[in-house]
Amino acid sequence: ESKVKRDVGKKGREVSKWAKLIGYAVIFIVNACMLFYVFLFAMRQTKFRQNAWFRSFMTWLGLDILLVGSMVVLISHFIIPSMIMRDLGKIKQRLLSNIQEYQAHLRSDAYNNAIKADDSNNFSSTDYLFVSSKIAHMEEFRHLTIAKIIAHFRTPWPKQSYQSVKDYSHSYKSKFTMLFSSMSNVLIFFLGSFIQLP
Repeated sequence: ESKVKRDVGKKGREVSKWAKLIGYAVIFIVNACMLFYVFLFAMRQTKFRQNAWFRSFMTWLGLDILLVGSMVVLISHFIIPSMIMRDLGKIKQRLLSNIQEYQAHLRSDAYNNAIKADDSNNFSSTDYLFVSSKIAHMEEFRHLTIAKIIAHFRTPWPKQSYQSVKDYSHSYKSKFTMLFSSMSNVLIFFLGSFIQLP
């Protein structure tokens, strides 16, 4: 419920009506030009080739709509979710049981006393290396529910960062990236044409 409220409260970047109209116009003009080019190409062919091209196009269109589209929807929206549905149900039940257990423990005074006793008897790296744990053990924050949950987490092992960040921005900001990409495409085209020569 809270996630829904957060998502509803978010406002995305608004696009002006003129920008939308220009985008729609560009897409319409490009499609119209392509269709006109295909029409001119078909008109210069013989009647037999026109019939064959039209039948192949209708066959492709029917297979794409009825067979390919249906299979994509069936696999991505039915088969794959049904394969992981049982595991997701188990994970949901485990999370709910853990949350209920936390809430039951936090309401009991014996649990809070056990945490204090555990703090004094057992070593935990969270007392020295975790900032959140230090804040949770402060007197002014100890009464908070989130502080009690954080204080429950204890481990002798130091934290490990899994946030490995690698900067690839320099490869995208290169001045000649587009030029090299275009030249490689042209080179591949000429090589393909050269190989097909008798």
